[in-house]
This record gives sequence, C-alpha cells and structure tokens, in this order.
Amino acid sequence: MDVSEPATPLLPERASVRAAAHLLSSALRGDPAFSHVLPEPRVRRRALDAIHRIGLTDGLRHGHVLGVHDDAGVAGVAVWYPPGAYPMTALRKLRTLAPLVPVALRHPLRTAALARFGSAVEAGLLDAVPPEGAWYLEVLGVRPDAQRRGHGRRLVEPVLSRADRTGTACYLETSREENVRYYEGFGFRVVGEVTALRPHGPVEAQMLRQPHGR
Repeated sequence: MDVSEPATPLLPERASVRAAAHLLSSALRGDPAFSHVLPEPRVRRRALDAIHRIGLTDGLRHGHVLGVHDDAGVAGVAVWYPPGAYPMTALRKLRTLAPLVPVALRHPLRTAALARFGSAVEAGLLDAVPPEGAWYLEVLGVRPDAQRRGHGRRLVEPVLSRADRTGTACYLETSREENVRYYEGFGFRVVGEVTALRPHGPVEAQMLRQPHGR
C-alpha cells in the first residue's frame, strides 16, 4: 500500500477499537509520564490498553479518530476533539469506564495515581486553551515498526488545515523532548507545563498552535 495515502476515519467496530488501543499502548509504552505514574511495565500495559479503549470509544462519539494504514494493517492512530468537546463530562466518563474497572480492582493505588494525573492534564488544558476553545490532539501513536515514515504528519495535517480554515487554535501535551521539536515543526509552541503527580516526575509540555493564514 502506498504510504502516501491520507488518513481516514477509524471504523467504530469493536475489533478496530481494540486493535487501535493495542497499537497506541505499544507506541506509548515508553512515554515518560506514563512510565513514571505506572512504573511496572505489565501494569502500565494493562492500564494503557484500558485508557486508550476509553479514549477511542469516546473519540468516535464526540471527536474525530483518524487512522493510517500500510501493508501490515493500521500503522497509526490519532484522536482529535473539536473545540468544546473535551474534557469529557462526568456522564461520558461513566459510559466508557468499563475497560478500566479490572485494572482498578487489581491495582487501585496505581489507578488512583493515573486518575489524578488525568485530572491535572484536564485542568492544564482548560488553563492553556483560548476562551473560544481549540482542537485537542488527545493522543497520537504510530506502530513502532512503522515510525519515521510520515504517518504522524498524515494524522496531524488534516485537522491543522481545517483549523486554519476556521481560524481555530490547536492544543496538545507531550512529555517527550523529541516530540516538542517535532510538533514545533507544525507551528506548535510550548505555553506551559503539567507535572506527573509523583515526586521528581517528568514534565508534560503544553503546546498551542495558533491558526495560520489569519
């Protein structure tokens, strides 16, 4: 398959959601913030699978879930929320929390730490985005063996183009220094930081992109 093909909406079938969640967990298993809050690799993998299933399920209902494909299948996934659609409401969280229940029962302290970190990220978003809102890149991941082939760009550029047409900002967070440089190439700039809620935790850089051409 030609890797230059554009990103397309992810299908909402359960198998597609599970596959996409597994891909995101694999792509982000070394994320500094998640590794700090969930230091045990096995616990982290279970928790990441669960939270990505939650995010994908909600994103399919209230946002835009994009995928790119190669000969091996889904190569990358991104969840974007339009202005005003994130953070999730309490009702939306209740409707989608089922995948996290087994993890919470087995690892309550780790799940509580993850929830506190998630709340800090949500609060940081509300502080950083302009009053009129912004497109929010909730998560983006590319299969480890498919990275550095332009898939990430195809998951980002369609929404950036749409935001430019409507004069809307875009927002994301990342705890990887190399990702800061990557997203700066799209016009994002660091506007603040969120710390992982444990001592000596890594920083989540908050990045905002103003619309171009306005």
